[in-house]
Amino acid sequence: MFYQYPINWIFLNYNYENVDVDLVCNFDLCTDIETKYDIRSNFMIFCVRLRDHGSYRNANIDVTRQLINLFLNDGFKVFIVGYGSEFLENELDVTYVDLCDYASLLNSEYCKFCISTLSGIIHLANFCGHDNLYAFILDHAAERRQNNHPIYMGDNINYKNIKTKFIPGAENYEIIKQFYSNFITNERAV
Repeated sequence: MFYQYPINWIFLNYNYENVDVDLVCNFDLCTDIETKYDIRSNFMIFCVRLRDHGSYRNANIDVTRQLINLFLNDGFKVFIVGYGSEFLENELDVTYVDLCDYASLLNSEYCKFCISTLSGIIHLANFCGHDNLYAFILDHAAERRQNNHPIYMGDNINYKNIKTKFIPGAENYEIIKQFYSNFITNERAV
């Protein structure tokens, strides 16, 4: 049975990763994204999933608000993306972006964090991000650990070498805040 093997098992003898990167990441990003949004300092992106199908993977709006405020209070500009999340732009000091701008923002060196539930939209970070981007993926049903399958954001598709931290279980503000605090402490120590 496939699932009993380690996540990288089927890719051990795969010799075409460089070709795949060239093919998969061969698309144009917005080259003036930092000018478009007047970006001069670090920012983060929050992917807010609010869909009818697979709703157990949806963002907890109360926790989302708390996390956004945490980043805003630390001086980050915050962008949001995701079907149905536009209303947050009216409630908080955030900017809603479409998928094209989201992908381009991920590529900016000023983009330091991307937080998302385990959803399709976070996959773009692996194709458009950079190696100094931290992704916190909120895996409500612990699908990555339980299924051990590359479709659940395995390292095999991390073409841009982003730093990914899976956080299993229901969204918990204090746990996510601790991961963020550890990052800030470690970054300042460097």
